[in-house]
Amino acid sequence: ERERQSLEPLLANPVSRLGVYWPIRNEPDLRGLYADLASRGVQLADLFDALPFDEAQREFQSELTKLRDLCLRLLEERQLAA
Repeated sequence: ERERQSLEPLLANPVSRLGVYWPIRNEPDLRGLYADLASRGVQLADLFDALPFDEAQREFQSELTKLRDLCLRLLEERQLAA
């Protein structure tokens, strides 16, 4: 409900681009609304545009590692099932 209330000002005052953030201290978590915003033509800023280069590089490597691990786990599960 709180997230929907956060959407109301955006609908009343449309923007073409919106910065994406991660809620920290009781801020509304808008991540569930990003698809709705995008469907209304709002361009969501890329996380890597907002981060300093070194931090973006660390975040990228972390996400890449997670994807690799998930892929390896899926391959392993398929091999066990075969």
